[in-house]
Amino acid sequence: MRHLTAILTIALLALSINTPAHAQSTPAYFSALDKLNSINRSKPQQRASQEPIKELISDRILDSRNKVVGEIKEVILDRNGAIAALDVEFDRLRISHDRMIIDYDQFGVRPVSNGFKVNYTDDQIVELVPAILANIETASGGNNENFAASEMLGRKVKNKEGKTIGKVADVLFDNGRADYLLIAVSAGGARGEKVAVPFSRPVYKGKTITLDDTYAQAVVDYAADQ
Repeated sequence: MRHLTAILTIALLALSINTPAHAQSTPAYFSALDKLNSINRSKPQQRASQEPIKELISDRILDSRNKVVGEIKEVILDRNGAIAALDVEFDRLRISHDRMIIDYDQFGVRPVSNGFKVNYTDDQIVELVPAILANIETASGGNNENFAASEMLGRKVKNKEGKTIGKVADVLFDNGRADYLLIAVSAGGARGEKVAVPFSRPVYKGKTITLDDTYAQAVVDYAADQ
C-alpha cells in the first residue's frame, strides 16, 4: 500500500511539473480566454463599426456648418484609447500654416458618418490659428502619456518576462475611440493569427507594449487554437 502511494505521489508530482502553469485551472487564465473568445469570435476587424487606423488617418474634418475644411493626418491617443488630439491638415482654408494639432475636447471634435466634426466655422478656425500654434506642444507632444496611433503599427507586444508574443497589426476604432489592439501572434505555434485585445489591457511605456504573463499566454493559446 505504501509502495502504491509512493508511485501515485511521484506520478502526480511529474504531472504538475510537466503541466504549464496556465493550464492548472487558473481563474485569471480562463477568464482571459473567455474574454478573448467573446471579442474575437465575430472578428472585430471585419465589423463595419470598427475603423482601422489607416482609414481613420485620411478621414475628413468638417466645420460646424458641415463644410469640409481639412483631413486627419495623425491621431494622438491616451493610454486608455481616448483621442487626445488630432493632427490635421486644413488644406481647404486660406492659411499659411495649414498643418496643426488640435485638442480633441477643446475643439469639441466628434465623429460623424463622413468624418469628424468640430464646433467652429471655417472663419472661426482661421481666427484661432495663432492660439492653436501657441498650444501645439501641449496638445501633442508635451504629454508623454499620449502617443501617435499610427506609430504603434509593427511594434512588438511582449509579456512581462520580455518574451515577444507578436506585433501590432492594427488599432481598431469605434465612435472616436480606440477599442482594440489587433495583435499578429507569432509565439506558441501561431503563425500570424490576429487576436484583438481591449486597447486598455496592455501597459504602454515608451515604445514598449506589455501584457501581463497570464493574459499574454491566453492570447498565444487562443491564436494557436484558431
